[in-house]
Amino acid sequence: MRSRFRTAFALRVLGFSAVSALLFCWCPSAQSKSDKKPRTWGANAEVSDYRLANGLEIYLEQIPNAKAMGLFLFVKTGYTTDPAGRTGLAHLTEHMVMTASTPLRPEVWDYQRWNKERKGANAMTRPTFTVYYSIGTREQLSVDARRWGEVLAGKADLNQTLLEQERVAMLKEVVHMAARVPGGALMWLARRVVLTGTPAGRQGIGVPDEIAKIRAVDVQRFYKAHYRPNNALLVCVGRVDPRVDRPFYQEVFGGLARREGPAAVRTARPVAVPPSTRVHPSLGAVHGTFVFPAPAVASAEFPAFCIAALWVCYQARRKFAFRGQEAAAMFHPGLYPFAEDPSLVFLNRRGRATDDVAAVRQEIETWLEGLSERRLPDRALRGPKLEVENLLDPLPRSAFRARLVASHANMLYRVGMVRGASRLLGFPKDLAARAARVTGEEVKALVSTSFRPKEGTFLALVPSARKEKKPKSKKQ
Repeated sequence: MRSRFRTAFALRVLGFSAVSALLFCWCPSAQSKSDKKPRTWGANAEVSDYRLANGLEIYLEQIPNAKAMGLFLFVKTGYTTDPAGRTGLAHLTEHMVMTASTPLRPEVWDYQRWNKERKGANAMTRPTFTVYYSIGTREQLSVDARRWGEVLAGKADLNQTLLEQERVAMLKEVVHMAARVPGGALMWLARRVVLTGTPAGRQGIGVPDEIAKIRAVDVQRFYKAHYRPNNALLVCVGRVDPRVDRPFYQEVFGGLARREGPAAVRTARPVAVPPSTRVHPSLGAVHGTFVFPAPAVASAEFPAFCIAALWVCYQARRKFAFRGQEAAAMFHPGLYPFAEDPSLVFLNRRGRATDDVAAVRQEIETWLEGLSERRLPDRALRGPKLEVENLLDPLPRSAFRARLVASHANMLYRVGMVRGASRLLGFPKDLAARAARVTGEEVKALVSTSFRPKEGTFLALVPSARKEKKPKSKKQ
C-alpha cells in the first residue's frame, strides 16, 4: 500500500464529507424530509451479482448519475496466511503484482503514472484479503480489467529483479507506518499484544528481518497458490451498465481456467508478547491507548457493540481534545477500520509534556469508570446509528446528496470497499437493521461491562530521554 497516496486520498474524502455536511445542514427542509423517510435511493440502483463457471465472483452496481467507475479486485488471501518466518510475504506479493509485467504490457508497470492517469489507484493487504482498485472511465478500467485477467491466469512476471526493487520500497513503507508514525506504531503494537497467538496477532505489514529473507521463489509459490479465479471477487461500481459490462467481463475472465490451491490456512505461531510500553524517538509527550477486543461480526452482540463503541468514541472526542500536532498522526478513537477489519477498538490520548505513562493511563481509566453512570436515552444514539448505517451503505438517503456523491469520483472507493469487504468479512445482511434497533439500555449495559478498564489493554509510546545541552565553556 502506498501510504502517501492514502493520506492524500483520505484528506480529499474528509474534505468532501465536510462540504457535503455543511450543504446538508444549510438545507433544513431537505434534512427533515430525509430523516422522515427510510433510505430508498440506493434500492433504485441496478445490481448484478453472479459467479462465473470458473468460480470468480462478480458484483456490479450501477450508481445513478455517477461520472466514473470503480473496479476492485479482491483476492481472498491476506497477511494471516504468511508462513512462519516470512511475515510480509502477502504484502510483498501485493507490491510485486501491482508493478509486474504481463504479456499485454511487457514493461514494468509505472505505479505513479497509473495513479495519475486514473482518478485514484492503489492496493492494500488486510488480514484476510488483498485488494487492488482503480477509479476512472470505462475505457481505463477495461485496460485494468484485462490486466487483472492476466494476473489471475498466473501470467505476472515476478522475477528477482522486481523483488529487489519492491523490497526496498516496502521496507521504507514498513519503517514509516510501523515505527515513525505514532498511530501506526501503536496500532501494530496493539495487534501483537492483544491478538497474540492468533493469525492476526502479528505486524502484518511486514517485519524487516523476515522481509529480507523472502526469495523470488517464495513469492512465485504464494502467487500461484492464491491468485486464481476461484479465490477472487471482482467488484465494479459507479457508471455501470450490466448490459455492456457483463459480456465484457465474461470475455475477459470467463476463459480463465479454474485452479485448485491450498485452503487459506491462517497461520499462528507462539510469539513473545512485546512490552506494552515502547520508546518512540520523535515524540514530545506520552501517547497512550486503551484497546478493547470486539466480538465476532456474526455474533448476536456485534450490532449493539458497534453502537456502544461509537458512542464511547463520540464521548472521548468531546472529552479528550487533541493536543498539538503530534496527535494528528494518531488514529481517531473508534472502530479501526470498521469496514475492513472490525476486531479492535482504540481510545487514544496524548499526554501533556509533563505527564508520565501512569498519569495518562489514570486519566483514561477515571473517565471510563464514570461513563457507566451517565444517562443514556435512545435519542443519544442517533449519531452512532447513522454512522453504522453510512459505513454499511455509503449511498446517501436523498437524491440531492446522491448527486454530490456521484460527481465526486473518489467516493466510489468507499462504496466498492464496503461492498467487497462486508461480503468477505461475513457481515450479516441485516446488520444495519439490527444496529438501528439497539436501545440506550443495551448500550449502557455494554459500556458497564465491555468498556471497563479491566476489560481493555493499555499501551503507550514514550519519548526518548532528552539529552541535556551542556553549557558552552567560556573561552579564556
